Amino acid sequence: MVDANAKTLVLEDLKRGYPGLDKDTGGSHRIAAMVCLDSQNHESDVHCELKSLKETMSMLRLTWNEAVTQQMKNTWYDRREATEMGAAGLAILVILSRTNYTVLRRMDQDEDTGMDYWLSTRPTAGELTENFLLKHARLEVAGRRPATTKTIEKLVRDKLNRSRKSDDTGKLAYVVVVEFSKPVVYFETRMADL
Repeated sequence: MVDANAKTLVLEDLKRGYPGLDKDTGGSHRIAAMVCLDSQNHESDVHCELKSLKETMSMLRLTWNEAVTQQMKNTWYDRREATEMGAAGLAILVILSRTNYTVLRRMDQDEDTGMDYWLSTRPTAGELTENFLLKHARLEVAGRRPATTKTIEKLVRDKLNRSRKSDDTGKLAYVVVVEFSKPVVYFETRMADL
């Protein structure tokens, strides 16, 4: 489905650098996402559904500015790692485009917090660092290539449940699940159950 009003997500934006994502790591997320999309026969300017479990919210257009090379494919030959990193890259771009949050910190997966990233509001010119750092949210991410709608929707529900592990923070949780073959991005929000 092509939509002239689709919001464009530019993969190169991952190389800008954010408080919790340096430019080099952002560039790695970018290339991993490109390799995943290329493996499913997608090229730059591919349209992607942005949806929740209840509805299709909008269309996205995913763009990047260079061809996927054999060296990129060799670097990201581990499908699981490439899919995880590529999905995280797209999730970060969705968060940046749909919310007032940015990436603050990658979480230690050994801590089993039910989240992959801490997010923080983007400060305005008048905000002090101490103030905006108190405005957190959580992000849990997953990716697959390819997977059925039923499998992806189950994964979304699993990730929503997993995010409950850090409900004691009292912070909003976002769950983003990317399926690269269609492509489709599921975007869910839930409040902490206190």
